[in-house]
Amino acid sequence: MGRIFVIALAIALPFALYALWQFAERKRLQAAVQGKTGTFSSWPLGWLILASLILIVLSFLAMRIFGWDPDGWIGGPSLIQRDLESR
Repeated sequence: MGRIFVIALAIALPFALYALWQFAERKRLQAAVQGKTGTFSSWPLGWLILASLILIVLSFLAMRIFGWDPDGWIGGPSLIQRDLESR
C-alpha cells in the first residue's frame, strides 16, 4: 500500500503544483486587468524546472534523513545492501 501511495504522490504532485501555478496566474492576470500589476513574472517553464529541482532535493534529503531505501519499495534487496553483503 505504501508503494502505491508513493507512486500516486509522485504522479499527482506535479499536476497539483501546475494547478496552483494556474490559480496564481489567473489572479495575476485579473490584477493586471484592474491596473494592479505586480512583480510576478510569467515564465511557466522556469517555474516548473525550479519546482522539480526543489522536489528532487527535498526527496534526496528525506531519503537521507529517514533512511529510506527506494529499492526496497520496489522489491528485492538494495544494490547497496547486495554490494555490502558480497564483501
